[in-house]
Amino acid sequence: MKNCDSTRESLGAWLDGELDRAESEAVRAHLEGCVACKEEQRQLEKLQVALKSVLDSEASRIALIGSVRFLADPESRGLFPR
Repeated sequence: MKNCDSTRESLGAWLDGELDRAESEAVRAHLEGCVACKEEQRQLEKLQVALKSVLDSEASRIALIGSVRFLADPESRGLFPR
């Protein structure tokens, strides 16, 4: 059985699916019985969602900028060679 400190240390890896089966099961079992660690799990999940949203938004912005540059510069597309 894991204690709170070791569970919290493993929580990020657990959420990312990086733990082996035994370690993952130990974290899951601890979370079932520990309100404090379960709350920490919820907070980390919220953080992951927020970070993913920011990264997805930034990736979309970068792709849009690249598309605009590509469309705005016919020479880069080989349409009007120099």
